[in-house]
Parts: sequence; structure tokens; C-alpha cells
Amino acid sequence: MRIADRGRERAINPDHPKTKKEKELADNARLLRAWKKFHREELEEALAGIHRDVMGRLMTHLAALRSARDLVTFIEAQDWGAVDAHSRLVARTKLTTRSASCASAWASRRWMTRCQVSHCARIR
Repeated sequence: MRIADRGRERAINPDHPKTKKEKELADNARLLRAWKKFHREELEEALAGIHRDVMGRLMTHLAALRSARDLVTFIEAQDWGAVDAHSRLVARTKLTTRSASCASAWASRRWMTRCQVSHCARIR
């Protein structure tokens, strides 16, 4: 079967068998959606639970995050011993994902700056 025929068959019948790569990509996307949904539900549960005040302050602080030092100061000021293990786990997961996104953004900006500098140097 030619590539054009496979594409036409898929358009007519979306359940038509896909290539191995397409199946893998679809499965990865499905798993990512499930992971995000699970963690969103966990966060909603923690924000509605007994320790909602601490979790709410943490989420507000993460949304307005300016520096790692501010975050460390905020975390150290909380009484985490009074917070149940499940809420601490949710907080740790949220901190980890937020830290990773900040690090990724920082790395991108750093790379872009290097790119722009080297590009400008080539232009001169």
C-alpha cells in the first residue's frame, strides 16, 4: 500500500492501524494527559483539605515567584510538621515541576542570549 493510500484510508477510517511511531506518540500524549489530570485532582484535593491555607499560600507564592531565595524563605517559614504527608507530597510535586519549568526557561533565555550575542558578533 502506498503512503497516499494509507493517508486516505486513515481519513475514511480513523481506527485504521497507525504506524509504530504514531502509536507511540499517541500513547505518550495520552499518558501525559492522564498524569496532568491526576496531579490536578491531587492539587484540588489538597487545596480543599485541612491544610488549604498553607497550600493556598504556596500556590500563590509559586504563581508570583521572583527568586529562589524568596521561595526558600517562604518554605522555611511554614510549619510543615503540622501538614499531613499527602499534602506535603503534593506540595513537593508542585515545587519540583515549577522548579523544572523555571530552570528550563532560564536555560532557554541563557541559550538565546548566547545565540543573539554570537549572531551580533557575526553581523559586525
